[in-house]
Amino acid sequence: MIYNAEKRDISIAVGGDAMITRRMQSFTEPKFLELIEILRAADVSVVNLEMLFHDYESSWQWSGATYTRSDPRNLEELKWMGINAVTTANNHSFDFSEGGFLTTLEHCKEVDLPQAGGGRDIDEARAPAYVDSPMGRLAIMSA
Repeated sequence: MIYNAEKRDISIAVGGDAMITRRMQSFTEPKFLELIEILRAADVSVVNLEMLFHDYESSWQWSGATYTRSDPRNLEELKWMGINAVTTANNHSFDFSEGGFLTTLEHCKEVDLPQAGGGRDIDEARAPAYVDSPMGRLAIMSA
């Protein structure tokens, strides 16, 4: 891939925790759409995936708490918003046990959404996610 890095600096939008439990495309509030435009305008946009995406294939880790999950199809909503990659190393990664976490990673792979911070072993978890943009390649780390 030939990059245009000589033309300008790469722009990066970094968001906090993403908890997407429904379709985002139906929202038309002006301030929300302004945020979407910021994410889309950046060469690379990254958020922390503060929840899991699965169809309850795995049970929750502990009883007595509330855990958030979403239909795996909602990962496409993140992409619609302009998100190019997600981080997955956080305190909710194992809310639905190892199975819920690994299922989420598989769903990210299925929709071509790079993730950093998770994996089947320590080497995968430590590996960066790479995002290619017209302005260059960005490595994303999550710990």
